[in-house]
Amino acid sequence: MAEEILPVIYSDRAVANALTIKNFLLFKFTPREVKNFYKMLEKFEKIVSAFPEIYPKSIINSKARRAVLSKQLSVFLYCL
Repeated sequence: MAEEILPVIYSDRAVANALTIKNFLLFKFTPREVKNFYKMLEKFEKIVSAFPEIYPKSIINSKARRAVLSKQLSVFLYCL
């Protein structure tokens, strides 16, 4: 088990990207897909806040890690 639960803080760019994805899903699909998208993010937040080290480190920046949430969606996180 993780020693402590870390906060998840989204950058302004991450929030803007999430809103863009939401708008795309609403345009091409239904509100159900938006709900599923936000559920996926919530699940990711719970996992990454408890176990940030489970995601592989970036070769370019050792503080960055890449989490693949789905075939189409990856999230980059920075462990400070």
